[in-house]
Amino acid sequence: MTEEITALPDDDFRRAFMRDVLRPERIAASVDRVLGERLELGPVSAGAGARRLAKVTAVATYRPSRGQALADDSCYLVEVPVHVAFDLDLAVETLSFEAEVLLPLDIKVLMEPPLTMVWEISPPAPEDVTLELVPGNRVGSMVQKAAGLDDELRRFLVKVVDEELAKPHVQRATRINISDLIDSAWPALADHFLPPADASATPIADAGA
Repeated sequence: MTEEITALPDDDFRRAFMRDVLRPERIAASVDRVLGERLELGPVSAGAGARRLAKVTAVATYRPSRGQALADDSCYLVEVPVHVAFDLDLAVETLSFEAEVLLPLDIKVLMEPPLTMVWEISPPAPEDVTLELVPGNRVGSMVQKAAGLDDELRRFLVKVVDEELAKPHVQRATRINISDLIDSAWPALADHFLPPADASATPIADAGA
């Protein structure tokens, strides 16, 4: 007797796919792979107006991201912890700082016909970046307060994230062709689910039996 198969409506299938395949931890791990472990920047100009005479050199070290699914089952929030060590060259003096940063990324996953998964990654607004800045000395502490360095660094980091997300290799990684994935995985799937090629062969009885 053939078992009756009940097809899922398209929207139910999409939700099941998102829930079972695109788990938050997998989304976060994918973000970590795209970002890598470290990012070195500079020296680049920082600030606005006269303060653009300052130059920033920074080394960002990414920590494992944390992901969570939002109410809309195609949307995720990924929080990326980053340790940033940077030097601020003011021409007359170079000041060193360290910062613990939390960058929230909004990710929406869409299905584009015929079978392409598209990730839309939105960088945070500067005010959404959590930052704890530690100056290396008293002068650095004074500059931090006088120049509004915390807000400056938030804007700088958001600009960097925006530029990283726009790079060609990241843009390629945000478009996943499901057909290509199935083609490459099919031999392993067939070995797991289908019987061996000789399993349907009928054994020949021993003529002497």
